[in-house]
Amino acid sequence: MNSFLSSSVFSYLIKFTNIFFIIFFSPMAFTDSSETLDKSKSSVITVNHVVGAITKNSPFYQELTLNLDKEVAGLQAKKGAFDTQLKSKYDSIDKSSVFDGFQVSLEQPLGFAGTQLFGTYRTTNGSLPLYWDKDGTNAGGELAMGLSVKPLRGLFIDKRRASLKKQSLALEGFRHEFSQSTLELIYKGLGLYYYWALAHQKLNAFQQLLDVALNRDRWLRVRVKKGDRARIEVDENQRVILNRQAEVAKQKTKAQLAFRQLNLFLGNPYTSAESSYLPVRLKDDKFPFPMKLRGLRAWIKSASQQRQDLKALSLKIEEKKVEYRLQSQNRLPDLSLSGAMAQDRGASRGEFDGNEVRIQGTLSFPLWMREARGKTRMAKADVEMAKVKRRYGQQKIETQLKNSWDTLALLKKQLSLKRREVELSEKLEKAEQKRFRYGGSSLININIRETDFIRSQIKYIEIRAQSHIESIKFYVTAGQLPPSLQISK
Repeated sequence: MNSFLSSSVFSYLIKFTNIFFIIFFSPMAFTDSSETLDKSKSSVITVNHVVGAITKNSPFYQELTLNLDKEVAGLQAKKGAFDTQLKSKYDSIDKSSVFDGFQVSLEQPLGFAGTQLFGTYRTTNGSLPLYWDKDGTNAGGELAMGLSVKPLRGLFIDKRRASLKKQSLALEGFRHEFSQSTLELIYKGLGLYYYWALAHQKLNAFQQLLDVALNRDRWLRVRVKKGDRARIEVDENQRVILNRQAEVAKQKTKAQLAFRQLNLFLGNPYTSAESSYLPVRLKDDKFPFPMKLRGLRAWIKSASQQRQDLKALSLKIEEKKVEYRLQSQNRLPDLSLSGAMAQDRGASRGEFDGNEVRIQGTLSFPLWMREARGKTRMAKADVEMAKVKRRYGQQKIETQLKNSWDTLALLKKQLSLKRREVELSEKLEKAEQKRFRYGGSSLININIRETDFIRSQIKYIEIRAQSHIESIKFYVTAGQLPPSLQISK
């Protein structure tokens, strides 16, 4: 009777031990990396944190901002062509001051027909007849006012106005490029972020797998002492532990390198140790698949309207057209007209009393016009090249959207299949544990099932991370951010 009770109690203990082994030592379902680390000692970095850091600290964003400032400064410099100019001049013929002359003038360029207003005051004290009819003035000097104009070449556009117009278009175009480049920086930054999150979750998965092997080692050593298990199973499990420790060290290094690369791209805003920061868990519904919002044709149409770089290319065409109009106008004769009214003041010095009206005209016309025709053809070619780039840009965006659309459809299908594979791997792992409990399996088979289960989950989160990155790429290609992301002002 006592032996029967003893054998019954022993069998129940064996069953309880096996059940405890299955529950406690089997691999856990894959969870967020933050579940295996102390959250109270770690700061969680979200995708919106990354977006905010890009638009505040990233050296690449700062470079964009500085380039924008340069374009603004360039426009200011081009406006300087219409600034009022103050000029002065002093002449001395010899040491005895037989002829001394002084002149000061104000010149104001205008934005029509190359017109320029000017006012001049000049005086001389010389008495040589050679200078009387050219530079001589009365004792009080001479006041003059007038204007110059180019009615042919400068009627509709001149070099100054063309330069200002082109710079204005270039600035507006760069503002559009700035917006699209910011989106692309966000895409690159989030790609680095998800690479870090993926490496962190891989580390978490292999750490869990290592913990299972370590706990099994303690269990096996107890069972070996009681004679229930062979010593070789402990040795086999030790080999598995060493293999998994190496994998954990590898994944830890990858996670550290990924975080440093992300932090560098963001401008090193995170200064604490790498282990004090955690990414968020990769969720299936983080970014909605674009096909859930609208069809591909609608996305292509929307991209043609929202892509800022396409608008910049359109402005580039206008910029080249300004140069073409300028060069076309240069084939006209160069006619310059100027007129001025002058008045001599003060005591008379000969024949310089009264008012004077000066009119001057200059006509220049190249007989062959090879330079003007050549530059016109070059400017026209630049316009056509800008149009070609605009068409190619549109076609490139359409192709990228189609490729990304098909890639997302494939990833969506792979997610569904891989999720099913994870479920089946989990069932097989549990079944193997059950067989092992009743002596129908070995530790080698259990290790294989555990590894397959974890690796299938890792492959699943790799596809999930890739789908996040590809979704962001699609939205950026369409000229916008995913609905859940915002750029902080």
